[in-house]
Amino acid sequence: MKHPRLLSLFYLFLNTCTHSTAYSFAGKRALVTGSSGKVGAAVAKELARRGASVLVHYNTKYEAARQTNQYIIESGGSCDGIVQCDFTKPGDILQMMRIVDQIWGGQLDILVNSAECVTRLAAEDDNDRITAWRKTIQVNLNAPFKLSRLAHERMKRQPDGGVIVNISSNHQSKNLEYMTAFAASKAGLDRMTAGLSNEWSRDRVRVNAVSPTFSLGSERYLQGTGYGTQQSSQDSWSSSDAAAAKGANGQTTSTTRTKTTTRVATVENIANSVLYLCESEYTTGSVLSVDGSNSRTNMFRPRPLAAATSNSTRPKTNNTASSSADVNRFESARPQNRPGVNGGPYQNAPYQNAPYQIGRNQNGPYQNGPYQNGQYQNGQYQARIPTEWLLSKTAL
Repeated sequence: MKHPRLLSLFYLFLNTCTHSTAYSFAGKRALVTGSSGKVGAAVAKELARRGASVLVHYNTKYEAARQTNQYIIESGGSCDGIVQCDFTKPGDILQMMRIVDQIWGGQLDILVNSAECVTRLAAEDDNDRITAWRKTIQVNLNAPFKLSRLAHERMKRQPDGGVIVNISSNHQSKNLEYMTAFAASKAGLDRMTAGLSNEWSRDRVRVNAVSPTFSLGSERYLQGTGYGTQQSSQDSWSSSDAAAAKGANGQTTSTTRTKTTTRVATVENIANSVLYLCESEYTTGSVLSVDGSNSRTNMFRPRPLAAATSNSTRPKTNNTASSSADVNRFESARPQNRPGVNGGPYQNAPYQNAPYQIGRNQNGPYQNGPYQNGQYQNGQYQARIPTEWLLSKTAL
């Protein structure tokens, strides 16, 4: 072998390219905003359990933040502190990041934008300064954007870059009444996620989002937040007792169930999705839907009857009266003079008798006109074909 050293270097390069090490949370520094609330706390706890050092953020609920910190430490995890910041004040965000720099020496590996403002207010009930709208956009969209920019400045200087995960909502595409500001802010957050991922991929900074539905006990589910209490809702998804989301019999009420999974999401479902996006090193610009397919379901429709299909293998039932009643109820709700039924426009006019039946398509230009007997058959286009071409085609 003439060049053993070059061959060894080649195999080392090939091995490096084809075998990447698994993502590890050990030693990673993670800032989780809104971690005094349900989802933020669950994310912070899971990150610490997997080996990351966590900073807990809160706005007004210090006791909840302290409990998150205490849980992490007692579980053997690492929580490097608790920081307070009101995201309605842009200047406070910059001050908070200065504190983060003092704790971690200007390094940051993971940012989870979980703090949010849940506003439930009719658009016309906002004041002339649209205070509720502006506060919602500030907390849910402007603050994550500013935090992401500050995080990017630190992450791009690191060999391994960093990860940013935004907590969005399925309301960005499926709104509830009087939550227009909230839905608009989350739709903007999804577009921000896609845009920043594209801009920052060259710096090894990945940006993704989790789009959950209501989770059991969250502020989103319980009541939403009324006008005047939005500031405290930055401690996102915080709740009273989770039992408040259950009925009197202790079962989850029908309004809390998604249409496909028949149960509410848990904060652990959402936290695990955040960690997946952190670990998946080839995933950026993704908005991961975690809502039990709730955002993919349409309005309720009657179940198709087995009798409608002659080859149906479903067992026959004796609920003839009930089935007939269902059919009658469904049919009575449909328009009786809709197109194609009982004399609607497609039965009598204009498609039956005029002009397409006895009009121009029967005896008009396409039957007796230029295409049949006119110039295309006997006219210029036939005569102009070279004779030698016709002979060659005949010979074939």
